[in-house]
Amino acid sequence: MTRPITTHDIAREAGVSRTTVSYVLSNRPGISVSPKTRKRVLATARKLGYVPNSAAEMLVTGRSRDIGAWSCSRPELISVDGFIPIMIYGLNEVCRERGYRLSMEAVHDPPGGDDYLDLAKSKRIDSMIVINPRKGIPPCER
Repeated sequence: MTRPITTHDIAREAGVSRTTVSYVLSNRPGISVSPKTRKRVLATARKLGYVPNSAAEMLVTGRSRDIGAWSCSRPELISVDGFIPIMIYGLNEVCRERGYRLSMEAVHDPPGGDDYLDLAKSKRIDSMIVINPRKGIPPCER
């Protein structure tokens, strides 16, 4: 197995500093990098097959780039409900266009009524969408 490509590798190959690579890859506002240098860095990253390390990104930014979707429906209803699959598809497309991942969890009888809150507080996701919440009772319980 080969080791992952790092920003050091890109900097060495593109003939720029690691800081420049970081600025270009993170698209930091207010940082001036010439279009020629930006193009060279991005081309080098593509050529080398660079994939950002999401764990490292999360440590630096405090964001996971994950959106959680929690569906409180009985499993047999999800497959026949015409709205849910179309909505999930649309959510996934919008998330992908904006650089997020959509993580879906369908639950009927969760072990605890606050499981979705625990997930949100864990910071593993940046935001949460609850589908079919129930008013007046803990989510996903009858």
